[in-house]
Amino acid sequence: MNITCVSCQKLISDDSKFCEHCGEKVQHKEPEHKKTDGIKFSTKSKEASKVVDHLEFLGYSISDNGSKDDLVKFIAFHKVKNNLFVNYSPATGFIVYTMFSLNQEKISKKRKELLEILNKANNFTHLCAFSISEGEQPSLISATWYPPEYSKSTFSDFLDLFEQDTRRGLNTEGLTEFG
Repeated sequence: MNITCVSCQKLISDDSKFCEHCGEKVQHKEPEHKKTDGIKFSTKSKEASKVVDHLEFLGYSISDNGSKDDLVKFIAFHKVKNNLFVNYSPATGFIVYTMFSLNQEKISKKRKELLEILNKANNFTHLCAFSISEGEQPSLISATWYPPEYSKSTFSDFLDLFEQDTRRGLNTEGLTEFG
């Protein structure tokens, strides 16, 4: 069965999430909570839902990461791109980060060298900042912030720049030695 896209007025399959012609999200009747790969997003969190829709359109699958009250937390998994961890609050906006495992033994032996390399990496980035998360499994984190109001074109540019910055930082000489 086919339906008509409300944006471009072309026929599309009724089970489509997005219009194959214009890319607009297909609006199906939804319950009070919208379910995305097993997680619930309150319809009160419209901006977070827009970001989830955007990421799904780009091929990410979404999984809850401990959302509660006004704080929406999810992980966006992708087959080719870095996985994204996203925290959203209407008051502060979106914190977006990605993590890479580090070798604990190498960090212990050359901690000062690693911190100097991270300083170099941060000097070459425009949007993100690199840091280390220590614990049982240390991680390299590339993190950034996006404002609370979603815009399709701005968010697309934001994701592109975040990917470029992360790649640029990961290519800092000596950093791969700690992975």
